[in-house]
Amino acid sequence: MGQLRFVWSARLTIVCALVFPLLIVLGYWQLQRADEKASLEAQWQIAQAQVASDYREILDQTNPLRRVFAQGHFDTQRYWLLENKVYQGAMGYQVIAPFKTSAGDWLVVNAGWVPANAYRNINPEIVLPTAEVTVTGNLRKPSDSAFIGEQQETDAWPQRLLEIDTEFMSRVYGVSGVTLLPFELQLDRTSPGAFSVMWQPINMPPARHRAYAVQWFAMAAALLVLWLISSVRRMPEQSPNPEQSPNSGEAYDQRYRD
Repeated sequence: MGQLRFVWSARLTIVCALVFPLLIVLGYWQLQRADEKASLEAQWQIAQAQVASDYREILDQTNPLRRVFAQGHFDTQRYWLLENKVYQGAMGYQVIAPFKTSAGDWLVVNAGWVPANAYRNINPEIVLPTAEVTVTGNLRKPSDSAFIGEQQETDAWPQRLLEIDTEFMSRVYGVSGVTLLPFELQLDRTSPGAFSVMWQPINMPPARHRAYAVQWFAMAAALLVLWLISSVRRMPEQSPNPEQSPNSGEAYDQRYRD
């Protein structure tokens, strides 16, 4: 049996030194995301238990999540279809309509899901209330995806959207002096103008983020073990060389003396 020796590879060590911290950072990032999602989920549950308040009471909040009500009119002619939305396994759109309140503000109202036609160039038929109504729902900041670039605008209505962007929507709305408030009002199921609604406060539960964190940490541990295994060598034992033995000449003389 030979002795174990630590013989590390410079190339492998450099790779591990770069990748290992990255895997650890990704793991802790997923844990942070899990905490954020758990907090948002808790806020959502609290909001659902509260009585709806006037939307104007929370407009000064930077990131509100409250049940509110607003009185006013839908714009039944100009609205958007938010694409790639799945409801109960079917593909469709969410209807995003401007809503002018009695106070003169313009809200972005998410009226819920409608099914898509088999042919993409055919828009679904949307019927919104024409009379003054009082709507209720959850007022929140729209999500902002870093993976969605500049959206396309057209002259025809309804227009298609990939995500709710109130600045872009205000620019293409085409009504002079109208600036949409930077919030999204997700209608309650029983609210006037609501279609099929099943709101989810988060798109990925905290448990999945924690599972991803475990995967990143496991990959970091596997990388470390691989580096250790690759750096440990068992060296073969060296057989003694009689010509190099300090007592070899003495043993030779003794043989001949005997």
